[in-house]
Amino acid sequence: MQDMGIAAYRLWPQDCDMVAVAGIFRDVLNGRMASDEGDAQLAAICCDVEFSNGFYHGAEGANMVAPPDPTAARPRESSAATPR
Repeated sequence: MQDMGIAAYRLWPQDCDMVAVAGIFRDVLNGRMASDEGDAQLAAICCDVEFSNGFYHGAEGANMVAPPDPTAARPRESSAATPR
């Protein structure tokens, strides 16, 4: 989210250890923890909370959009000119 220019974060209180949640966010933001590790720790702490990220992917905000698979094959661009 920092790469998107987001400089302020608001955590929506949930029925879990919000001090630990805030610490996880801070550790990820400060580069002390990888985001996938942060996700795993949040899932363990906030068992009944559904995560969402749709807004950041141009989808409905409440949706959880999977990140693109970096190992997926990308379509090749043709270097040949298209005949007219």
